[in-house]
Amino acid sequence: MQKISKVLETLIERNKKFERLKVFPIVTAWKEIVGEKIAVKAQIHDFRNGELVIICSDPMWRMEIELRKDVLVEKMNRYIGKDVVKRIKIRRDYYGR
Repeated sequence: MQKISKVLETLIERNKKFERLKVFPIVTAWKEIVGEKIAVKAQIHDFRNGELVIICSDPMWRMEIELRKDVLVEKMNRYIGKDVVKRIKIRRDYYGR
């Protein structure tokens, strides 16, 4: 009998519909990973094909995230324990959330 974590991991790898589950640990620990100041201004919007999409309405914070992208990718992958996030894309949040 397999552990549930192994079953879920296999399901995620075989079915693209479940790909977003790969970054669930990042979502739950967002503030811890990126820091409180960024966490307040930016949120995870989507994840597909190794690209994590972050939305942010503040231009200053978008630039800050842009400058820290490589470090953030490294921190996220270290937190997950695998190289899941390959790149970060930052989008403007037009709704000001």
